[in-house]
Amino acid sequence: MTAARIGAVVIVASTVAVDPWGATPFGPARWSVVTVGVLAVVALTRPWRLRSDRLVRLWAALLAWLALATVLAVDPLHAWIGTPDRRLGLLAWLLSAAAFLAGRRLGHGRVTLAIGWTIAAVVAGAWSLLELVDRAPVDVEFAGNRLGGPWGQPAFLGAAAALMFPTAAGLGLDAGLDRRVRVLGAVGATGAVVALLGAQTRAAWVGLLGGILLVTPRLVPSLRAHARAVAVAAVLLVIVAAATPIGGRAVSVVDPDGIEASGRLDEWRVASRAIGQRPILGSGPEGYRVVFADAVDAEYQEDFGREVLPDRAHNALLDVAAVGGLPALVLFVAILTLVVRAELASIRRERWAVAGMAVGVVAFVGQSMFLFPTAELDPLFWLTAGAAVGAGQATRRGSGSIDRALVTGVAVVASVTFVAGALEVTADRRLDRAIERLDAGDETAALAAVDGATDLRPDSIRLWFAAARIAESGDTILAVDAALDRIEQGLDRSPVDPALRTEHTRLLLVRAERSGLAVDAQAAIAALEVLAADDPVEPLHRARLDRAREISQASE
Repeated sequence: MTAARIGAVVIVASTVAVDPWGATPFGPARWSVVTVGVLAVVALTRPWRLRSDRLVRLWAALLAWLALATVLAVDPLHAWIGTPDRRLGLLAWLLSAAAFLAGRRLGHGRVTLAIGWTIAAVVAGAWSLLELVDRAPVDVEFAGNRLGGPWGQPAFLGAAAALMFPTAAGLGLDAGLDRRVRVLGAVGATGAVVALLGAQTRAAWVGLLGGILLVTPRLVPSLRAHARAVAVAAVLLVIVAAATPIGGRAVSVVDPDGIEASGRLDEWRVASRAIGQRPILGSGPEGYRVVFADAVDAEYQEDFGREVLPDRAHNALLDVAAVGGLPALVLFVAILTLVVRAELASIRRERWAVAGMAVGVVAFVGQSMFLFPTAELDPLFWLTAGAAVGAGQATRRGSGSIDRALVTGVAVVASVTFVAGALEVTADRRLDRAIERLDAGDETAALAAVDGATDLRPDSIRLWFAAARIAESGDTILAVDAALDRIEQGLDRSPVDPALRTEHTRLLLVRAERSGLAVDAQAAIAALEVLAADDPVEPLHRARLDRAREISQASE
């Protein structure tokens, strides 16, 4: 099978890689498919044969700088491998760079890659329709009746659809393709529209609008020839917008006083402060969640609270600057600038099958200014961006021995990744089983199941947190001690993780409340004083500290 076909298969497989039997159905399996699949494409394309040009040099410089930031990161372990929720450590950045360079060597396989995205669009549209009628394979609900599609998250569904719609439409417009492929393109474009409207993701709408405006000059003759159909489509879109929440969300894009817009601006303000505090190397990959407390102010805390811990700046540029400093930002902007410039050339000159894909790449870049890089989508995006950029790129001859050594290295990494992914999928299923056992009242079985999960993936913050909550389900001090033991094992892996630190102090306070002993109260006070000093605007820490002091005074 050619590299392009494998790339197309990976795109489709990642779309359907959902594990209904896991506690987090939309994460572990997809990560494994994307990582192993992209590495397979890399092994087949041998991107190291590319002659050094500006894009190659810029990627090399960015990765080198992020590697330095990783070595000096605030959370060294997860800066390498990523957190279990985001998975965007240095390894994911390396994968994205390799995917981009591999994409540049796909050559005539670019149309095959576009077909892969189009099939994925059909799947996303069908899933979204099933979700509308409450028949989706995994039942997930979001505020405002938004749809999450096969990604289980409206923002991710919208981002993917922004890339899929122009790609599928390009196939439908390409007169040089087989009629069946063009019909597939039309169906895929329709599915992508369903996903775009159902997700109600404004970032995707803005990015897609920008991409469509860029390709409009090429579309003018077709628009004129089908003016009646265009007018009907426009009227239908207006009716849908007026009759559903879509219209209100669309209007809110240009409403600076709206809560959504002001909230995003507040997030950017806090992120900018975090960047200013660490302008050279940033916090290291996945470190923003740790340094957020240093940058957040009382106004943000009062308006939004911290029920969900912020770990992203919701802007790709700010996210890169936050984790890698201003040098990383400059390099990343330079890469995006060259990529977008090359995509614009493809939009003007290439056949529709490639031009549509280029429009999708530009749309994805546009929506990322309101989202953030994701391990689920970005490696595939960079593979696609490289494919749309890479026609005619000069290459150099490779040494057979070097090729074999590098391919072997990629195969070893892919094998390790596959095993790690399989372990994570298994651990996630054990966590789901633990939750079921706990709901059934079998605390012993629940604890055994979740402990089995942490044995498989001891690096997972999420699993240690869940294990502590399940261990605490009993009413005795021994149950609290069991929970503390698991939280402390999590802290051994990530000593600065804010969620684990907050949970640790809560459990210390619970132990003091149950025992009434001064020594337990003092232990809680000591930990809470440190946490309150590190995160002074979070009122929860101060309230718990006051409670611990009350217990200490009562025990005297």
